[in-house]
Order: sequence, then C-alpha cells, then structure tokens
Amino acid sequence: EHKRLVLSPAGERLLGMAQRMIALNDDTWCQMTTPDFEGDVCLGVPHDIVSGMIPSVLQKFNKAMPRVRVELHCRGSKLLLDDLTTKKIDLTLTTETECHAYGETLMRDRLVWVGGRGAQAWREPTLPLSLGSKHCKFRPEVIRALQAAGRDWRVVSENDSMEATYATLRAGLAVAAMLRTSVPEYLEVVPASAALPALPDYMVNLYTPPTGMSDIAAELARHIRQDFALRFGPERLEAPGD
Repeated sequence: EHKRLVLSPAGERLLGMAQRMIALNDDTWCQMTTPDFEGDVCLGVPHDIVSGMIPSVLQKFNKAMPRVRVELHCRGSKLLLDDLTTKKIDLTLTTETECHAYGETLMRDRLVWVGGRGAQAWREPTLPLSLGSKHCKFRPEVIRALQAAGRDWRVVSENDSMEATYATLRAGLAVAAMLRTSVPEYLEVVPASAALPALPDYMVNLYTPPTGMSDIAAELARHIRQDFALRFGPERLEAPGD
C-alpha cells in the first residue's frame, strides 16, 4: 500500500520560502540578461484590482525598462477582453469566476463583504450597497447571493469608480464586495456575525492575444507573473479558505 507524504507546517513554510527565492532568482537573472527595450505597451486592468495589485508591477517594470511607456486602460473585465480581441490593448488582467482560452490564472481570491472601519451599515434591515456598473463581474454574483438569501437591499452608489465606492464605505453609508487581498487598510471585512450571504471565489487571470504579442508586451507579462508569485506565493493558486 502506497503512503501519501504530507508536508509538516514547518515544511510548508519552507516550501513557500524556497519558491519565492527561486522566483526572485529568476527575476534577477532575467533583469541582467533582458534586452533594453524601447517603445509602448498598453495594459488592461479592471478597476477593482488596479490600486491594490498593479503599482508594484509598474514600479518594477519601469525600473527595468525605463524607455518603455506603459499605457493603462481601466474598464470592466468583459470590455477589456473585447479590447484585447480588437487589438486596442496588448494584454489584460481580468477578475472572473473561471478562465477562458488564451488566459492563465495568476491567483484565486475570495470575494468578501467590506465596509468602513467601525461602520455598521450591514445592520440596516435593507442592506445599503455600493455596486459596480452593469459591466462589473462582481455585480451579478452579489445580487444573486442576496436574492438567494432573501435579503433586501438598495443601491447607494452605482458606477465603475472605486474612489466613489471607497468614499461611501468610509462614510459608513454602504457595504460592497471586494477581493480579500485588495481591501484597503482604511476599510475592513464585514464580520461573520453580520450573517451576510457567502460570495464566490474569483480568479485574477492574465490574457494575451492568440496571434502573439510584441517582445515588450511579453516582457510586461513576465513581470506580472513574477510579481504575483513573489507577493502572494504558491498559495495564490489554491482555493482560499474562510
């Protein structure tokens, strides 16, 4: 009978450290051997992850490729995929419940209810919501979860601007759904005692054109992959726990 080997807690920590060291080594080597590119590249990023996940990528890429100009397009995931198809952008990130052709999953994360620190908007009988526009991938899942739970709700804010969402949450006027790793420090996850319905896991996916891409776009894609590996480690691809 074959026995299945299982890592101890110390082994799991060591494995994560080792994988980060390998990713860092690969990043260092590539920076030493990568050609000095010059030109433009257009990256698509959904509104909901641009402030929490993208600055470090752009900072490292700009340091490694100072003569490359990055143009950032922020829209809903579906619109960004349309832009990629029509070649308006060179590559794009998305937030989705699944990954489609020509995409790769960089991480999985839990969609959670979020409110202002110390705020209790979730206590209201009719839940006040800050929702994205009709193009937002989170919107249908949020509405579906509330309807299934029989929870009444009303819209306080409805747009693609995360700044508007942050403002209503900080003011204690509403709650919203966000990926756990993208929650700003001045907001907080609504406690389990609020008994709000559970929300699904989402994937952060990277899509590149099926017909190929420029060397600059390929280099930016490499930076994105390595940044996610370094920051979130191997657990980024596992289904998040509660």
